[in-house]
Order: sequence, then C-alpha cells, then structure tokens
Amino acid sequence: MINLTVGGKPHQIPGSWNELSALQVKLYADYIFKNFNLLFQKVEDRLEVRDENLLEISRIGLLYGLLDLPWETFVVIGEEQRYGLIYDHGLLDFFFGKNTLTKNPLPVVDINGNLLYGPVDYFFQISVAEFVFADMFYVAYRYSKDIKELDKLAAVLFRPADQHANPEAADYSGDIRQKFNRHNIESRIPLTSQLQEAEKISIFLWYDACRIRLAESFPHVFNTNNEKKASNQNAGWKGIILEMSQGDVTKFSAVEYSATLILFEELERRAVQALKMKADIENQKNKTKS
Repeated sequence: MINLTVGGKPHQIPGSWNELSALQVKLYADYIFKNFNLLFQKVEDRLEVRDENLLEISRIGLLYGLLDLPWETFVVIGEEQRYGLIYDHGLLDFFFGKNTLTKNPLPVVDINGNLLYGPVDYFFQISVAEFVFADMFYVAYRYSKDIKELDKLAAVLFRPADQHANPEAADYSGDIRQKFNRHNIESRIPLTSQLQEAEKISIFLWYDACRIRLAESFPHVFNTNNEKKASNQNAGWKGIILEMSQGDVTKFSAVEYSATLILFEELERRAVQALKMKADIENQKNKTKS
C-alpha cells in the first residue's frame, strides 16, 4: 500500500493489483476494460491512445475509486492535486501494465440469496478437470468477447459450499466449495448470468492473471503447440490429461481430480527431461561423426 496525504489527511492507497478491493477491481472493469477499444488502438506491436478525453475521464474515475473518498471531498481536492496523483505519483500506472491479479477479488458472491464460493487465491485448489473446463470458456471469451462465455466460466469456478467442509479440521484443504462436477455447470449458468458485468470481468481478470503466472512457471507445458491446442474448444487441455494418464482411460478420473499445479509440475519435469535426452542424443551423434 502507498501512504499519501490527500486533502490534509493520511491515506493508504493500493499500489498493486492484489491490494485492490473487489469494488476497485470492478471500477477498473467499468472504466478501462469495457471501454478498451474506445480508449486504445493497436498500431503494429504497440498500443496508442484513441480518445484522450475519454481516457482522462477514466483515469479520474479510477483515482476516485482508489482514494475511496466521499465525492464532495474528492471534488475539493482540485484539478492540480489530482493531476499530481495520477501523473507525478503514478498511482494508476500498474493498471496499464501487466495484470497480476492472482488474489481472488470475489471469494463469494450472493446471487439473490444463493451463495456461490470462488477459488482460493491463484490456482492452489483448482483440479485438472476444473481447469480444463474453465480454460475452455476463458479461451472462448478471449476470441469471441461474448459475455455468455464468462457466465460459463463463473459457473465452473463458483460453487455452493460443501456442507461437510470444516475449516477447523486438520485435513481441511482450504477450499470450501463443493467438489467440481462437470454435470452441474449448466444448472449454475442461470445464476451466474445474473452477476453484474463488472463482476464477470473481475473473475476473468483474476483467471487471466493466474493463467499468465501458470504459463510463466511452466513454459514447456504452455509452449506454442499446447497453446494452439488450448484454443481448440473441441480438444483444449484434455490431451494433457491423457498424457498424464498415458492414454489409460481407466486412470482418467484419478488424473482429472488431481491438483492442476501438481500435474503441470510433472509435465514440466517430463518436458525438460525429454529436451535434455534429445540434446544428449544429438551430442552423441556429433561425437560419433567426429
């Protein structure tokens, strides 16, 4: 958090994605994400501002959300100090950099009295089966920008509490949600479709940041070839699960409900080992020739 004096009073202001409140993430969704194509345009390999006036309005809205002040106090601050906070202090800079929102901003959502619980931070409790389905809808949204795909993504990730879960128990996993069941996704979509659009985008932003971190942690798993497979909705990451089970469908369910991080650690190890073996073989061939 950043300590600043604003309007003569000390304030703590978020300085990174993971310090944002749920409301502040939703403000980013409303002011920047939803208006991204109005604010920016891609020119070759870089982004250029399309509408300076709209961007300035969006920045002021974000600053208002970060400061968490009553509107009448925010207005009194004055244009000069607002400018200094935005440009001199760079309070909004992280919003326009890499998305690192791995702390779930919506641990629970209340939809007309129906409580649905989200994953714990990062992908620590995401099963392989859950990841496969979530990633399918995540990729579909990235390509189509159809908000209905986010309804499905939320229906995968957000589930009722497991009535038998006991946070005080020694064997508590840290995940209060019911075990993932692909057959229950469809029945939750009518609920998750009622989420605010900014809430759906917040869920997408969290998943996106976690996936980026996952890809950076396991670069040989998230190689170009596998990413192409992931973009195929008919295949996705199912091939990776089969690789883990070595094609034995009788082991499919056991692999399916293992932890995603454990699976990818194993696949990364295998990929690195395979590359090393290939390099050793090539070196041996070269020695033989010489």
